[in-house]
Amino acid sequence: MDGASLVVKRCTVCHENPAGRNNLKAILNHVKAAAGGSGKSSGGAAGGGETRMIIDEFRFQNAEARALAPSLNLDKTLKLPPVVLKNLGARQGGAAASDIANQILRPIVDATVHAATQEYVKAQREKLGNKAKEQVLDKLFK
Repeated sequence: MDGASLVVKRCTVCHENPAGRNNLKAILNHVKAAAGGSGKSSGGAAGGGETRMIIDEFRFQNAEARALAPSLNLDKTLKLPPVVLKNLGARQGGAAASDIANQILRPIVDATVHAATQEYVKAQREKLGNKAKEQVLDKLFK
């Protein structure tokens, strides 16, 4: 595909989940399910399956994610690093749209989770640091 673009302005990563999962992994799981669970297409173009395509270059840039963790008093918008993918589907001589979606979403999800995790760790470190300072001050002034 030449000249096609996808613009994603903002997504939300919520870390307050009892199973420790975030909503981006749920999105990726939905894409995998739509692709038949394995992420691999079974039909070829000649066999009447999905239309197959090759994408020379895909760019995901200027995007933001909202890192949300109420227990850490964290609600912050993060700039995501650009994700540039080349020759999607070329190795197989063309890939189904569901396969392409999986190839595109995986690095976007990984980049978003990485950025959000760094912010969660930073917030947790600050929270623990403040708590330690309070304990030291309590012992000094008692």
